[in-house]
Amino acid sequence: MYAQLISQTQGLVDRNERMTLILSPEAETHFTKTNQYNVNVTDQLKKNFPNMRIETAPEMSTAAGEAVKLIVDSYEGVDTVEPTFTEKMRVHPLVLGLSSWRQKRSQGTVGTIIYRPMMIASLLLGGSGN
Repeated sequence: MYAQLISQTQGLVDRNERMTLILSPEAETHFTKTNQYNVNVTDQLKKNFPNMRIETAPEMSTAAGEAVKLIVDSYEGVDTVEPTFTEKMRVHPLVLGLSSWRQKRSQGTVGTIIYRPMMIASLLLGGSGN
């Protein structure tokens, strides 16, 4: 996935960038595997990508397999992705009745804005997680 990022960005990023690796809890279990030299996957990732953060999300486990995303958090001070809202919470005016009162509250969401799609690499692992 890192090689895919390098290719997509034409070498603009390096392995010291702040990155987030997002995967399912099931796929994360493979990070505890240790090789014959007593080195596990988590140790190798921390050594090779010192600013990488690993996050899990159950939504990354799909019927097609385990989805994995590697996102460069920001480049040149501009965030790659940003969750957005139209308004987080709006309280409307109080409406008084003869023996009651009503007040409406509303909020809205846009979702996530992706400013630089080339800074995101995706991978879909087979159903067995290999």
